[in-house]
Amino acid sequence: MKQLYYAIQTILHGRGSNVTKVISLSLGLTVGILLFSQIAFELSYEKCYPEAGNLGIVRAYYHNLETGESMGDDGDIYDYSVFAPIAAALAENMPIEVEKATCINSYTANGNYYYENQLLSDDEQCLMVDTCFFQTFGIPVLKGNPNDLINSNTLFVSESFARRFFGDADPIGKVLILERKTEMIVRGVYRDIPENTMFKADFVVSVHKEGGYKDGAGWGGNDIFYAVFRTGEASDIEVVNDNIQRMVEKYMPTEHNGWKLELSVIPLATKHQTSSETTKRLVIYGFLGFSIFFVAIMNYMLIVIATLGRRAKSVGVHKCNGANNGNIFSMFMMETGIIVLVSILVCAFIIFNARDLIEDLLSVRLASLFTWGTLWVPLLVVVLLFLLAGVLPGRIFSHIPVTQVFRRYTDGKKGWKRSLLFIQFTGVSFVLGLLLVTLMQYSHLMNRDMGINTAGLVEAESWLDIEIVPHMRDEIRRQPMVESVATASHSVLGQYWTKGLMGSDGKRIGVLNMNYVDFNYPDVVGITIIEGKPMTHAKDLL
Repeated sequence: MKQLYYAIQTILHGRGSNVTKVISLSLGLTVGILLFSQIAFELSYEKCYPEAGNLGIVRAYYHNLETGESMGDDGDIYDYSVFAPIAAALAENMPIEVEKATCINSYTANGNYYYENQLLSDDEQCLMVDTCFFQTFGIPVLKGNPNDLINSNTLFVSESFARRFFGDADPIGKVLILERKTEMIVRGVYRDIPENTMFKADFVVSVHKEGGYKDGAGWGGNDIFYAVFRTGEASDIEVVNDNIQRMVEKYMPTEHNGWKLELSVIPLATKHQTSSETTKRLVIYGFLGFSIFFVAIMNYMLIVIATLGRRAKSVGVHKCNGANNGNIFSMFMMETGIIVLVSILVCAFIIFNARDLIEDLLSVRLASLFTWGTLWVPLLVVVLLFLLAGVLPGRIFSHIPVTQVFRRYTDGKKGWKRSLLFIQFTGVSFVLGLLLVTLMQYSHLMNRDMGINTAGLVEAESWLDIEIVPHMRDEIRRQPMVESVATASHSVLGQYWTKGLMGSDGKRIGVLNMNYVDFNYPDVVGITIIEGKPMTHAKDLL
């Protein structure tokens, strides 16, 4: 208890430097805990399901047989969106290995859903799924029969969605209106899907339509569907991988105009982790988190070591009164522990009050980031901070000789101090350089030439029937503040349809991002035509 008393007295007598210590450690803890927890969160992707190792996903590899050119998405050579019938074909052709398989569409699932004439927020995520969705993933259905999803106007909601919109009332039979014209009836409730998955959904609607799939068009049709399956054993995924190509070739040709389609499967849990985008993001998180955490610890140690000459005499006094090296070391560790505890409280205060900003930057709720399964990450960060910040200064002070009570303490060995300063300056320079690069990237993204004139340009999304669009366009044009208006099938910012570019010999040259637009679209968005003339006929291409 004496060590604790002396530690508290030392902290009270050094208020100025202790404030600096707390600020440094608090910021280091905040950044370290958030970034390292985000890394742990992303590494746990797709592992939230029962027996997650038995889940697999189908992927496609398109490559040119002559040039070797490949087409993929997300910076990868693979495309994980495939044809709608593949999931059902897996369950039918490989019943021994595949227990369940489901077809999922996230591309065209979103629309304007209304409940009691109120538009649902864009934060409410939706998927189009088939009847096997819940069984494949092992998601508990609390109310309703999943087989009701065979009906095209059926909708299942998550437990939290039902609580938010329906309160204590029974959600079964409630009606959501799609685009103010199509009634979608709630037929069931399922347990919430965690956020660490690509298939997070607040509600799901049926993907079935007239014996087929909405927007599917069968084999060789619209490849916008995910095919996910569950096997009896994790090793069966490799068996499915060995046979899926032959299975697909039973239903459709896999070669066309010199391009070859090859299908394979991988465990679902590896998809997110093996993505090049994920890898780059986690490396950045790791470097940034380690750098700031390291600089915070170095700040603390250098501040403590700077008091070496001033505190040497008090250490000598303690040793004259019978304290040994272990007692001095314990006293300094307790001092570090108290400062770390205060820093933890400040860190918690920062995270709690800035939670909206943090959730927006990390794109994940704090409740999902800090769960019982990932709580070891912030605890490990705190323990490492305590040990690294306390052990080195504690050992230095505990080895001060007792004779220093009679003279001023000086340490002729300055090499280790200079080494610590060099490491500190290197770390600060690295963080400062990283900050400058980030600011330059932000400036480039915000000010770069987008090829369009964004000043005064407004975009609105609509899912109205094509017959209504001209009336809506004319009504907007009548507004006094509107100079001109045009419609397009896709956003100005991208996410276009793809279209094969064919040569005169009938062979595919490449793939184009395509957008159907009005004739005056280039003038409205400010596209400069550097060669040729504006579009004037229905089949004109710009």
